[in-house]
Amino acid sequence: MTVHAEKRVIPHRPEELYALVADVRRYPEFLPWCMAARIREESDAALTADLIIGFQMFRERFTSYVELDQQNLEINVKYAEGPFRYLTNKWRFLPHPDG
Repeated sequence: MTVHAEKRVIPHRPEELYALVADVRRYPEFLPWCMAARIREESDAALTADLIIGFQMFRERFTSYVELDQQNLEINVKYAEGPFRYLTNKWRFLPHPDG
């Protein structure tokens, strides 16, 4: 299994970045190759979402279960359905003196 991890210092408050990543409906507005986003189910702490990703002739839909922890500024995404074998995203937004 391939693993990719990144840490970035971004000149925004952690709360702003959390809100951006948690707003799955707006992904097509700013994520490259994200053609559509649809929320299947939603509560305060979680949602199930379909994303359609497209690039040139490639177009695929996949479903993820997204756990939202606003108090700790964490988002955990678990793959539910689609063309992949495994996909997970873990987001943690922390304050930084330079951010």
